[in-house]
Amino acid sequence: MTEISAVMRAYRDALDRHRIPWADDTHDTERVGGYRFRVERTETILDEHRVSVAWGYQLLPGREPTGVTIGYPGYLEVTYDPISPEPFVASPGDILADIFGVRGESR
Repeated sequence: MTEISAVMRAYRDALDRHRIPWADDTHDTERVGGYRFRVERTETILDEHRVSVAWGYQLLPGREPTGVTIGYPGYLEVTYDPISPEPFVASPGDILADIFGVRGESR
């Protein structure tokens, strides 16, 4: 599967609009018990700290992806040590505003 989820696409598109460089670290697991697990991950560097944003889900044959990331479907899991050593959830607009200081993205 080469498509990306709507929530991760929204985040990446916002990074592109604001010319914030990012790297794709998305990966799929091998098929296990009839399903595949996918973790979409986008990484950026801010002030020498890694900002890792992920959305994970199960891919079941013939069904819509089932999200397994902590939070709600419109939220992403964020790891950014200067804010919290533990992952937290945020919308794409919240990530841009609270971490990168970019205003004007929908929250």
